[in-house]
Amino acid sequence: MAGLTGDLQLEQLAGPFGSRQRTARRARRRIDRAVLVLLTAIALCALPAVFLPSRAAAAVNPWPHIVTGGFASGDGRGLYVLFADGSVSTIGNAQNIGDGSGVRLNRPMASGATTSGGYWLVSKDGGIFSYGAARFYGSTGGQRLNQPVFAMAPTTAGKGYWLAARDGGIFSFGNARFYGSTGNINLVRPIVGITTSHDGRGYRLVASDGGIFDFGSASFYGSLPSRGISVSDVVGMAPTPSGKGYWIAEANGVVHSFGDATNFGNFSPNAFDPVTAIVTNPVAPGYRLITSLGATIPFGRAPAGAARTDPQYRYLSQLVCRPSLNSAGDYQAMFNTSGPLWNRADGASSVDLGDGRRLWLFGDTYTGLSNANGIMPGWRLVRNTIAVEQGGCFEFRTGGAFATDDYLPSPGPGQFYWPNTGIVDAAAGVVRLSVTRVRNVPGPNGFGFQTMWNEIVTLDLHSLTYRGSTALRTDPGRVQWGMSMMQAGGWIYLYGGAGNGYYYAARTTPAHLLDGQWQYGTATGWSARRADLRPMQFRTFANQPDAGMSAAISVDRYGSGYIVSSKRCEAWCDDVTAWYSKSPFGPWKAVNSSNGRIATTPAGPGQITYNGHLADVNGGWIVVWALNTVSGGYVKNGFGGRDAVPQNLPSPAALAAGP
Repeated sequence: MAGLTGDLQLEQLAGPFGSRQRTARRARRRIDRAVLVLLTAIALCALPAVFLPSRAAAAVNPWPHIVTGGFASGDGRGLYVLFADGSVSTIGNAQNIGDGSGVRLNRPMASGATTSGGYWLVSKDGGIFSYGAARFYGSTGGQRLNQPVFAMAPTTAGKGYWLAARDGGIFSFGNARFYGSTGNINLVRPIVGITTSHDGRGYRLVASDGGIFDFGSASFYGSLPSRGISVSDVVGMAPTPSGKGYWIAEANGVVHSFGDATNFGNFSPNAFDPVTAIVTNPVAPGYRLITSLGATIPFGRAPAGAARTDPQYRYLSQLVCRPSLNSAGDYQAMFNTSGPLWNRADGASSVDLGDGRRLWLFGDTYTGLSNANGIMPGWRLVRNTIAVEQGGCFEFRTGGAFATDDYLPSPGPGQFYWPNTGIVDAAAGVVRLSVTRVRNVPGPNGFGFQTMWNEIVTLDLHSLTYRGSTALRTDPGRVQWGMSMMQAGGWIYLYGGAGNGYYYAARTTPAHLLDGQWQYGTATGWSARRADLRPMQFRTFANQPDAGMSAAISVDRYGSGYIVSSKRCEAWCDDVTAWYSKSPFGPWKAVNSSNGRIATTPAGPGQITYNGHLADVNGGWIVVWALNTVSGGYVKNGFGGRDAVPQNLPSPAALAAGP
C-alpha cells in the first residue's frame, strides 16, 4: 500500500524446536486494512543492454529454462545457447531452425553441436534431435544408461557424432569411431565435456575437477590436477582453432589455458547465476562464457562478435552477508537492511528450496536509502521483491534492468502481485508461488488498492526467474484459496478463507495443482465433491470452541504434526497466536493456556502490526510480523528492532502427546 512503510519484526521462540522440515511458508493476503511494508533496492549487478531473443512459446515439458550448453556456428559468427527445456536462443548470424521447446522430453536437454546447414541437440537420456541438414545417425534414447549423457561432439565430416556420459562412457554413431572411454575407470569426478580432435580421429574428455582424458589422435596439453589446482566446479572445455590447445572454464568464471590457448580473461558471475558453458570460435582465437540464466560474455575474438548479451529475465540484486544466521537477531538485522537497493518490506514468508537455499517473499518494498528520519530522496515503492538466503547471506532481488521494478512482473496495466507463500516441485524443476493479484483504485494514501483473485506464479527452481502464471481456482464470493500452501506426504495442502471468519482446506498433487482436480476437507476427511467442503475447527487450550482469527493464516509442518499461526486480528491486535493439530485439516487446538499467544507485537502511537506468522529458519522457529505507521500520508521507516516477550512454544512431542 503506497504511503505505508514498516519493519519486519522477529523474535526467537523459547523451548525446544522440532526437527526441521522442508515446508512451504505462510500466506499473505489482503485484509480489511493495512498490509504492507517497505522494500528497497539499487542493483549491484545492472547488466548491459543487449538481449537474447525471447524464448519460444512455453515448452510442453517441465524442465527448467536454464542454460545447459552452447555451440558456435561453423564460421564463428553465430552462437547457439541451449536451455534444459529444449529451447534455443541465437546470437549473431546463427539461425534458429528448430528446437525442443515443443517436444515432450523424457529428460532435459544436455548439449548440442553444429554441422554445415544444421545442428543436433541431445538430451540426458541420449535422445537425438536433428535440425536442418543435420542427419540422424542413432541415439541411446532406448538404452538403459549407467549415467546420463552430458555432452556431444561431431565428426569433422559432420556424418556422425560421439555422446559422452557422466562416467565417461562413449557412444559412437555414424562415421564416428570408438577410440576408448573412461567407462571402466573409477573417476574422481564426473565427465562434463567432450571435444573432437583437430583431425577428427580422436576426442578429448574433461571432468569436473579439470582432469583431461585423451583418446585417438587427441593430444594432452595439461590439466588442472597436473598443475596442482584442486577444484570441482569445471563446467566445460573448448579447443583452440589450431587444435593445439584448449581452455577449461569453472562455474566461478575462472578460465585456464593450455597449449597454444591464450587466456583472454575471466568473469565474476553473480553467485546465483554461475557460468555453465564455454564456447570457442572455430576460426579465430577467442571464447564466450555463458551463465545459467543465459548471459554470454565475450573474450578475444569470441564467436558471434564482441557484444555481450544478457539474460532474458533481468533483475537487480544486493548481497548482504553476516557471520551467521542462527538467531532471530541475525534475521532481524537482515530485515533491517536500509539500502542501497532493498530497504525493508512487509510479507516475509519463506520457502525451503531443498538445496541449501531458502527463498523469502516480500510484498510492498521501498527501494533506495533511508536514515533515522525515514526514506531518502530517490526512493521508489515496488510491489514485490524476493531474497535468496544461502549460508550467511541474503541476496535481495528486485525486477528491472537499470531501474527498480516489481520482481514478479505486472500482470496487467495498473496491476501487481502480492506474494503469499510457495511450494517446491522438484520433479518439474520449479517453485510454485501463491500470489494475490491486485489493482490500483482510488483511495486514501496507502489504501488505494483492490484485490482481484489469487494465482500461481511459477519460478524456475535453479535461477528463480519468472516462468509464467495461472489463475488459481477460486469460489466466487466464497473461498479464496492460496492464503497458505504446504507440502506433506506427496500432497499439496491449500488453505483459504471466505472473509467470514471461517477457514478451509483442500489438497491435491503437484500434477493437479493448476487444473482444479482437488479434494476438499470435510467434517470427517477428504472428498472430491466441492459441496462437501466444511470449515476447519479451532479449539482453545481448554478444548472449548475458539473464535479463531480474522487475519491471514500460515500453516507449517511441526514435528509429526502441523501448526497454524496468525494474528487474531490484523492491525488492531498485539498478538501472534498458534494452534496445533496432528492432521493438516485440524481440528486445531491452541498451543498454550495463554489463548495460543506465542508473541506480543508492541506498537507505538499511530503504529500497527500485521502479517504475524511463524518461520522455520536455521536457529529454529522465529516469529515474524510487520510494523507500520498509518498517521499522516508520509511514513518514516526507521523504527528499528522491537523487543517482545514470547510465550513458550511447546515442543512437537509435547503437543503430539497432548489431548
